[in-house]
Amino acid sequence: MSEFDIPLFHFSRGTFVEADYQDPLIEDYRSNPLLEALPPIWDEKTVVQKLASRPKFHASERELPVHLRLHCVQRISRDFFQL
Repeated sequence: MSEFDIPLFHFSRGTFVEADYQDPLIEDYRSNPLLEALPPIWDEKTVVQKLASRPKFHASERELPVHLRLHCVQRISRDFFQL
């Protein structure tokens, strides 16, 4: 097999989804098919609901030794988002 028999690029075929174009309700975004294909812009309440999360906590972790509890505390940085 020569070096020319190996494809240079591998393209992922992926999944094709038909775009559902909607009026973005903002004049600056109209006539931009990339923006018109996006879902509606969230209001403040929806943003808070989507982004808000509470760190996972198990009461049994209180009984763990200190060196293990420190690892549990690190979970906060992954699961906590403050607005």
